[in-house]
Amino acid sequence: PLESWDINAAEYIIHRERTPSTYVTNNITNAAVDFIQTNANGSQPFFAYVPYSAPHSPAQTPFHFDQATGKMDRMGEDNRRYAGMPRNAFKASRIEDRWFAPGFSDEDWFPDPIFLYEEYKDDGFTDFGVESYVECCTDDDVRRRAITTAMNRFVDKGVGKIVAALKDPNGDGDTSDSVFEDTMIIFISDNGGAAKMRASNKPWTGMKGHLYEGGHRVPFFVAWDTFLSNVDGRGKDIRGTTIDTPVTSLDVLPTILDAFGINDPNINPLLRSAPSDGKSMLPVLRGTMNSLHEYLFWAYENNSGFEGAVRRDSWKLIINRRGGSGIELFNLSNDPIESNNLVVKYPDVVEELKDAFISWMDEMAARNGEGTPNWRLEEMFALAQQNYNIIYEAEEAAPSPPEATSIPNGRNGAASTSHNLRIQSNGMDAIAVALLFSLVLLF
Repeated sequence: PLESWDINAAEYIIHRERTPSTYVTNNITNAAVDFIQTNANGSQPFFAYVPYSAPHSPAQTPFHFDQATGKMDRMGEDNRRYAGMPRNAFKASRIEDRWFAPGFSDEDWFPDPIFLYEEYKDDGFTDFGVESYVECCTDDDVRRRAITTAMNRFVDKGVGKIVAALKDPNGDGDTSDSVFEDTMIIFISDNGGAAKMRASNKPWTGMKGHLYEGGHRVPFFVAWDTFLSNVDGRGKDIRGTTIDTPVTSLDVLPTILDAFGINDPNINPLLRSAPSDGKSMLPVLRGTMNSLHEYLFWAYENNSGFEGAVRRDSWKLIINRRGGSGIELFNLSNDPIESNNLVVKYPDVVEELKDAFISWMDEMAARNGEGTPNWRLEEMFALAQQNYNIIYEAEEAAPSPPEATSIPNGRNGAASTSHNLRIQSNGMDAIAVALLFSLVLLF
């Protein structure tokens, strides 16, 4: 109930001054919409990078307040807002669904954490999926999750407003000036949900900062109606489909450059001075390639040392996971939740992936101006050697650690995020391919 929310709670934060008009998520949306309305149908394509901070910490979102008294609103049961509307009538009004419509005023009503807590706490809302990573789940944990959920709601609505602006840039209700069809929209998350925010990455194991799939398998959508509805002019419509080829966030830039025809070092000097480790996803979208990367790599430094992972096809090797056995091997095709360690059963696969990871780590050290072999490797494989007799042998003595211990981004994804590519459908008819297009990148 409303009275159980504590304005001075330590486990979740309630900001009296946080209203929809002062909420940064809404301000980011409004800035993106203004930019689109200013630049749509101009003589040049436009690029909009929309880096929502939500649902990242801190866990902050608007609450309904009576500005006169400073007390929280009951949302739907309060006479000041919906004139004594009973709770069942309030629910029957489907106001939460109507709120997502771009024309609905946020100041009238919005799904704040108290509403979400009351609406969903008895409907699987307490199934966090993070029991092994945080102590939960108290009622305050559920409240924090309600705040995170409210933050996501505002992102969802913001994306809807951006798409609406692309379809009707001047906002007059006439979509004849739409630029949506010729705009590539990429929606992506940088990592899995965080335990701190009481998120859940189910069915995947792990949270943000973990090398399990829950840490880096995230939503990734592409909408580009002109191209996707008629791939290369061949009449193939791939809207609404899912492509299982693993890709990473590093592939976004090469894809954009490829779409503009400048993903070639011979014509793009930036690619000669700073070559990209990503690859264009267009061949995958066209169906001319089924695999984009031979290997995907991750390396991570935390307070307890260094962790790493490497993936080839469905095989994934995790090295020196916090609290782990030193090394773990999973086949994601039949064990996507990474529950069955196959290290002992498939030593040849372990050896192959281990060797690939060592080569990549040495390459990263060289790129960073450090000596090779990479001094971090001996530490990373120590526990694996102790538990599984998996030996790391450097070709020469490793040099002393330098002052800087960070591992730079490198080929195919150190500290990158992996995704399966999902193509967003909007149900529109095929339209002729345009020579120029615009781009909205939602991150």
